[in-house]
Amino acid sequence: MKAKGRDMKKYCMSHRDAGHYTEDCIQLKENIEDLIQKGHLSQYRAQQGTSRQQQPPTGRLNTSNQTIDMHLSGAKKSLSKHRHVVNAFGVEDRPRPSNIPLVSFSEADIKGIVFPHDDPLVLILAINGSLIKRVLVYGVIGFNGSTVKPEGSILLQVHIGEGAAARDVMTEFLVEDVPPAYNAIVGRPMIHGVQAVVSLYHMTTIYIANTGFPERVRGSQTMARECYVTALKQPC
Repeated sequence: MKAKGRDMKKYCMSHRDAGHYTEDCIQLKENIEDLIQKGHLSQYRAQQGTSRQQQPPTGRLNTSNQTIDMHLSGAKKSLSKHRHVVNAFGVEDRPRPSNIPLVSFSEADIKGIVFPHDDPLVLILAINGSLIKRVLVYGVIGFNGSTVKPEGSILLQVHIGEGAAARDVMTEFLVEDVPPAYNAIVGRPMIHGVQAVVSLYHMTTIYIANTGFPERVRGSQTMARECYVTALKQPC
C-alpha cells in the first residue's frame, strides 16, 4: 500500500513543519491537556465571579471551525497562541523524534574547498517555488552586517534538495528594508525544522529528507566570498 504523502498546504506552528494544521495537531492538544491536569495553566483561568453557566469548564478543549478554544482569561484563544506555554512546561514528557540517524562528515565533503577559510555557509534554495541564490545560513544580524529593525515577516515554503533527497518545510522570514549582501537568511528555526546538522568547516549541511533518510546540500565558497565583497562595499 502506498503511503499517503504530507499535505504541504497545511502547516503546524508547533512542529514547524507541513502536514497538518496547528489546530488539528493531536500532540499539541495532548500536551495542553496534560499541562491543564498538572495545574500549569492555572494563571490563565478566568477571574472568579464569571458565570460557570455561560463559560465552558476550565481546561476543556472544544473544536469549532478548526479552532481549539480554551477557557483562558475569560476569552477564547486559538491553540497556536499557547504553543509557547506548551514549550515552557512538560519538556521531559514531550515525545522525542522516532528516528535520529547517525550522521558524519568526511574528506569527500571538503572536496573543492580552498583552505584555510572562514567563509560562511551560503546556499541556493528553492523558496516559494523560485531558486534563490545567496542564502546565508545561521545569520543573526542584518543582511549587510548591521543591526536593523524588521519591517515584518512572511511564511514561505522552502524546498531543499531534489527528487528523493528533497525536504520541504515552511519557514518564517523577517522582511528588512536594507541593501542586501544576501538575498535571504535562514537560522535555527529552519535548521531545526529539517533536523539538520551544519558544518561550516565542510561548508555542508546534512538534513533529513521527506523520505526520512539523511541527505546533503553543499554551500558555494565562491558565492560566499562574493557576498563578503558585496558587504564590504555597503555603507555602514
